[in-house]
Amino acid sequence: MLAAAAALAFCGTALAGLDPSNAYTDGGTTWVGTTNMAKGQLEADVDWVVNAPVLMNGQMQFEYLYQVKSLDSLPVILLTVNLLPGNAVDEVLGCGSFLTQAGDIAPSGAFLSGSPPSGANWNFDGLVAGDDSYALNYWSINEPRNSSGLIQNGGLYADGALPCPVPEPASLSLLAVGLLALVRRRRR
Repeated sequence: MLAAAAALAFCGTALAGLDPSNAYTDGGTTWVGTTNMAKGQLEADVDWVVNAPVLMNGQMQFEYLYQVKSLDSLPVILLTVNLLPGNAVDEVLGCGSFLTQAGDIAPSGAFLSGSPPSGANWNFDGLVAGDDSYALNYWSINEPRNSSGLIQNGGLYADGALPCPVPEPASLSLLAVGLLALVRRRRR
C-alpha cells in the first residue's frame, strides 16, 4: 500500500510534463526554456523545465525535464545532459521518460553515466524531422545551474546550454579535499 502511494506521488508529479506553471524560480530566474542545437543537417530544439522541489524519500527533490523535437534530415539518436562535477552518487536519481502526448517517441534506453554521475543520457532509434520525444527526466536534491548538453547522430553532434544540478557546497568541499589528498600523495 505504501509503495503504491509512493508510486502515485512520483507519477503524479511526473505527469505534469513540461508544464511551465511548476517551474522553479531562483531569484530572478525561472527555469524554463528552449535550446536550439544545430550542426549541418543535425538540428533539434530541446524544451526544458526544472520543476519546483517536492518532498520525495524524505528530501526535497527537483525534477529536471527535457523534450527533444527533431528539426532536420539527420535523426537524433542521443541526448546527453552534462552533469557538473561534484554531484554525489545519491544526489542525482533515476533517468527515465514518460508520455506527454500521443505520438511522442519513447527512448530506446536511458541511463546515468559515470560514478558519481557525469551525464544523463537518452538513446533513440532515430527521432526524424517533426518527431517529439517523450518527456525525459531525472531527479536531484541540488538546485539548477546552466551546463551543457548535446544531441548526436553517429560522429556528428550539436551542443547547447541546458540546466543541470549544481552540487551543494559540502560535496564540492569533499571533492577539493580528495583532490588535495591525491596531489599530496603524488608528491611523496
